[in-house]
Amino acid sequence: MKDSLELITAKVFSKKYYLDYKDVLSYLKLSRIKPMYKAINITLYEEQEIYNHIKTMDPDLE
Repeated sequence: MKDSLELITAKVFSKKYYLDYKDVLSYLKLSRIKPMYKAINITLYEEQEIYNHIKTMDPDLE
């Protein structure tokens, strides 16, 4: 299940994890994850990786 794909927009992703939308966009621009039709195709592992990265940048998050 680790490799299952999810098509999700950056806005939905930011709401799902209560992150700042601009932080998510910034990370995606720097990452190897490429947007497809305004949505991003990510694995669940990559999803957790994005969340963890943003969380380390902003320690005030849960």
